[in-house]
Amino acid sequence: MHYAKKVLLRRVALPVFLFTVLLFGWGGASLGAQTNLAIADDPTMPSDSLLRAQGIQGPLPMPLQAEMEAAHWPTILDPDNSFHSAIKPWVFVGARPGTRNATDDGARHVKGNETRPTRSIASYLRSWYRGRSAVQYEGDSLDWSLRLDPLVEFEVGREEKETWTNIRGVRLQGHAGSTFAFRSSLWLHNGIYPSFTDAWIRQYGVVPGRMQARLIGTQDVWDYYMATSHLAWSPNRRLVLMFGHERNFIGYGYRSMLWSDFSSPYTHLKASYTLGPMQYTYTLGKHTDLRAPRISGLGGAAASGDKAYAQKYSVNGLLDWNLGRRWQVGLYHAVVWAAQDTLGRRGIELEYLNPFVFLRPIEFGLGSFGNALMGLNIGYKINAQQQAYGQFLIDEIHVAKLLAQNGSWVNKYAWQVGWKSADLGGIRGLRLLLEHNGARPYTYSHWNSVTSYTHLNQPFAHPAGANFVEFLGRGSLLRGRWFHNLQASLLRTGLDSNNRVSVGRDPLISYINRPADLGLPIGTGIPLRTLQVSWQSGWVLHAPSNLRLEMGLVWRNQKSSGPASNPSLDRNNLWFTVGLRSRLDALYQDF
Repeated sequence: MHYAKKVLLRRVALPVFLFTVLLFGWGGASLGAQTNLAIADDPTMPSDSLLRAQGIQGPLPMPLQAEMEAAHWPTILDPDNSFHSAIKPWVFVGARPGTRNATDDGARHVKGNETRPTRSIASYLRSWYRGRSAVQYEGDSLDWSLRLDPLVEFEVGREEKETWTNIRGVRLQGHAGSTFAFRSSLWLHNGIYPSFTDAWIRQYGVVPGRMQARLIGTQDVWDYYMATSHLAWSPNRRLVLMFGHERNFIGYGYRSMLWSDFSSPYTHLKASYTLGPMQYTYTLGKHTDLRAPRISGLGGAAASGDKAYAQKYSVNGLLDWNLGRRWQVGLYHAVVWAAQDTLGRRGIELEYLNPFVFLRPIEFGLGSFGNALMGLNIGYKINAQQQAYGQFLIDEIHVAKLLAQNGSWVNKYAWQVGWKSADLGGIRGLRLLLEHNGARPYTYSHWNSVTSYTHLNQPFAHPAGANFVEFLGRGSLLRGRWFHNLQASLLRTGLDSNNRVSVGRDPLISYINRPADLGLPIGTGIPLRTLQVSWQSGWVLHAPSNLRLEMGLVWRNQKSSGPASNPSLDRNNLWFTVGLRSRLDALYQDF
């Protein structure tokens, strides 16, 4: 307790940092007024005011954050809207600089020797509250902009012990015309997590969705830092090229069984081309494996003290097709392969750089030991307020053994079925979602961890890995700056008894070490049922950085029952939190 108080006292640097940034922004505020985006006549575009409020300019990708995305559902779900919403982060190509906001609290752009107007602190804070960045500069005709915002997360809570997080960061973003945009952020973090999250970090060495963490002090304080970035270039309305160190997501639901934003940010190059009703997106990524032996610069086993972790690459493509006004069908394929082999560094296979090639035949022709998967992503717009969706992923299937229904380990696949709605029943701001997910044992796993469907010890798809079924429901109410979220999930899975023999849940463990070839249904292993209910409410102070005051409550019940049960896994947790945080990504703690 003494150490925790001491750490908190040292955090007085946080308000000093915020005051410094705001003071600098006040001094430079008179150089430019708030940006306003005007959208060309395009039914796929969200409203001008909504984009402006979220700080989206040019082809700047929208943050992967639930409430920010849900605000666009009424537009996205409209059958007359042909936007390909299965690919995230969303990029609204066609947004162009427009006129200034007429109510910019007296701030105006000045030229030459004209005297700059003096702005009071109250005027500046009022402008910031309405969406202006802490530091913001713009060109005379709004054809370019630079925006700097502090990012904070200071949260305190109580579970089995006191919990808190203290994150200090900064984000710089900008755009040039309607064709180029960039975003870069840096986060520094300290925190004590609830027991169920702390157990995950100790097992995998990574804060879920963030980065590798280390313990400091004697009070279970986790420490890490993280950087993200995005460069986006759209030379025309058909083509978008992005290079960044961030996350991606494929699908319409809360989860994705193809590719989700659960894992840590990774370096990637992505190209998306739209032609008529079709859009093809191809992504090349570089990832890190923490389980495999470290690699030296010559490709062999690392010497003592060598810090080079094993690397791997991935490519995935999605051909998304609008079939009429209501159906959206996407064909997915992916390959993960090791960046090193026994002879040294293998690098990127040039054959995979062709975005229009079928990956499985190429992977076979190269004699590669990569992990190849394929899948289907489907959405159906029931009406202007509702959408049904689903996914099916095939890792490996043996048809004869599938028809025999003998629980063969060879049959590795995953699925998703879901429904969501916006403003159902005329209730403005109401967002509802129901979803069912599942994965057979050994789905996403491979020969070893280097070619598994993972990055930094975290799955590319569902947080639970494989060998599970899940049912979840989520309801949100968005009214002005207020937001309220209520979510419940039920997860049934089977756990491994040790790290040497796999029952198919953890993709990091090789499927070679399995207890049997047949008789392996979902739930094989130590049975575990996890029921979690969470509530969250808050008020958004600054929309572009999604800075908000919020409080939340999580109830989590974990129980192991049955002949192979392990009562030591039984848990009952109640976690209450209150805090001030900038939420610009999804931080999953429901796994």
